[in-house]
Amino acid sequence: MNLMQQTLEMRGMSRSEIIDYFNSICSKEGETFQWQGCRVEVGSEISISLGSIKVPSAKVTFGGEKNCVESLIAQFRLKFLSAGG
Repeated sequence: MNLMQQTLEMRGMSRSEIIDYFNSICSKEGETFQWQGCRVEVGSEISISLGSIKVPSAKVTFGGEKNCVESLIAQFRLKFLSAGG
């Protein structure tokens, strides 16, 4: 069994947007989401100051079998892909 854990810091989207996404694809046990053998924990939201702009930020921790975690992270990144403009 090849286990891994990875934490991403997501800036520019609120914690509630992230939780809504995981509620739509995962089952929830307490504060942890479960998806096909992976687990996901969403940290608390903080505000990051970029000059005069405040941006929401939350850490998302993925854990489980390597293939499962990599697949879930790829889907998650695709969902929250954004470009500056």
